[in-house]
Amino acid sequence: PFITQSTFFNFFQTVMSLTSSSSLHNLLIFLSLIATLQLTSTFPQSSQNELESLTLKCKFESSEDKGRSYYTCYAIGLENHHPNANFSDVIGEHLEGKENGDVEALIIKQQNVTFLPDGIGSIFENLVRLEVTKSGLTEVKKSNFDGLNLETLKLRKNQIKKVEKDSFEDLTALTELYLNHNEISELDGEVFASNSQLEVLQLEN
Repeated sequence: PFITQSTFFNFFQTVMSLTSSSSLHNLLIFLSLIATLQLTSTFPQSSQNELESLTLKCKFESSEDKGRSYYTCYAIGLENHHPNANFSDVIGEHLEGKENGDVEALIIKQQNVTFLPDGIGSIFENLVRLEVTKSGLTEVKKSNFDGLNLETLKLRKNQIKKVEKDSFEDLTALTELYLNHNEISELDGEVFASNSQLEVLQLEN
């Protein structure tokens, strides 16, 4: 919590006034100021803990990777700087005969995403390929992949500094993981313990 210089000065003046007067009026001012400081310092912290719901806007197309075709959502105009964001909905015109359950790949490229929102698995339950590239991503955590059974995960060319130990714990079908060209200085020795199917791992910066 932060106390500004002006707030401290007001606080100091109140305390000084109490040393020269024992009036009930000054005492009430003092107690009021203390209450104000508590509310001001705790409000920013509580707002950071609130869940922010986002709508994912997609351009649906077919894409290819290593000779395999995927029905794909290309994220459009995505911006998130909230650490507790969650995808609650998706909009975009599907190709004829397709729906969210047919989406196998999500590509977030050149967007503005400091934190990857959770909830991808609740929207695209059959997703096997996820790419977040050149989007300013700074961290990776386990909840990002809840409900997903990914085979390919590409997080290269971001600004990732933090990868939690259990980030990939539930991705037991993962065969390809790209974390290259980020700002990762160290990884826990057990971070890939659950990824026994991993064939490709790129970590170079």
